[in-house]
Amino acid sequence: MNKQTEKMEGKVCYFARVNPKGVADKTIETDVLSGTISTNPLEAYKSLLGDLFLPILDTQDNWGKCQSDQHVEFITGATKFGHTLTEAVASLEGGACPP
Repeated sequence: MNKQTEKMEGKVCYFARVNPKGVADKTIETDVLSGTISTNPLEAYKSLLGDLFLPILDTQDNWGKCQSDQHVEFITGATKFGHTLTEAVASLEGGACPP
């Protein structure tokens, strides 16, 4: 297998069809998932998780049928994953891992 790779420069846009039946012009917003990936996707994901999703989830009051201990376990696991991402980004950048 001949694998060619190129270094990504700038941003990359992606589009993924999420409706298995196809894409309709009236429902394209729900039929297609789109977004961008920055030059350092791991760093971007780490930032999204730590700066956006975890704070939102941590202040969420209504977890439906989820019990309190399950909620705490999920937040703890997501936080640990965030720390793992931080270490991975530091490692890839050649820096020392944070404590």
